[in-house]
Amino acid sequence: MEHINGNKPNIFRTIIPTNQLNSIEVYNIMFRLEYGNGKYNIFKITKNNFRSIINKSKNINGHITVNNNLSIATLIINNAFTIKPTKEALEFIVNNDVVIKDSLEIFVENRRSHEIVYFTQLGNNLYKLEWEYFLDKGSTYVFKVKLKEMPILFEKTFIRNFRDISFKNKNINIKIFKTNNGHISLKG
Repeated sequence: MEHINGNKPNIFRTIIPTNQLNSIEVYNIMFRLEYGNGKYNIFKITKNNFRSIINKSKNINGHITVNNNLSIATLIINNAFTIKPTKEALEFIVNNDVVIKDSLEIFVENRRSHEIVYFTQLGNNLYKLEWEYFLDKGSTYVFKVKLKEMPILFEKTFIRNFRDISFKNKNINIKIFKTNNGHISLKG
């Protein structure tokens, strides 16, 4: 942490080394005040303690929690997932090299009705959603991932070796594809 010179003596700025952060995680930001006698106090930084958050990465974002504390969320998830459609279900597999320390939710949202259906987590690395629970003929769905309360649209870069997938299931032609914005969608 670095003290910023100026008229106000207690203004500091810090740079957080991102190479030490987990792939998917939320971190609370604290301030450790050390005294000369080896003692210290730790304070949570709230929205009242700072002027601005400068987010220089789309994968790491500073935000204010519901308790008004400053946190950062990391979503460094390029090539983090493998997508696998089967006869019964659609599966998302979290690749072994991704570190997830917090709860992760994957879901689809119907573009027209905005109905949301969550994948079931089976073990640490497998998320599964059976076709019968969400697939309506003629509907389009967007894939999203949620860490804490931050829903993020699935991007092509999140999925290892993604390519458009087309197949037929119970008389429904299904296509999983990359949109013009680089997000992943499914059309039934």
